[in-house]
Amino acid sequence: MRELAVFYCPKCGYYAYYQTSRHPQCPRCCHPDVMHMARMYYKEFMDMGCRERDDYLAQEIMKDPSLGFSTLFFES
Repeated sequence: MRELAVFYCPKCGYYAYYQTSRHPQCPRCCHPDVMHMARMYYKEFMDMGCRERDDYLAQEIMKDPSLGFSTLFFES
């Protein structure tokens, strides 16, 4: 059995826990691309508080160059 992983939607920020073998699509906004897997273990994510989780996911979403956030927020 595969372990759980955290997946998040780069469009709306929704996140959920799925087995690592899945390629889920966001059930909230129905974004056509698959959700992204968080770059940390499930247990580490679960040990975080709600605010820490939100901050971590916001940073991950902002790193995605296809969304243009890095240009929008970090250029002077």
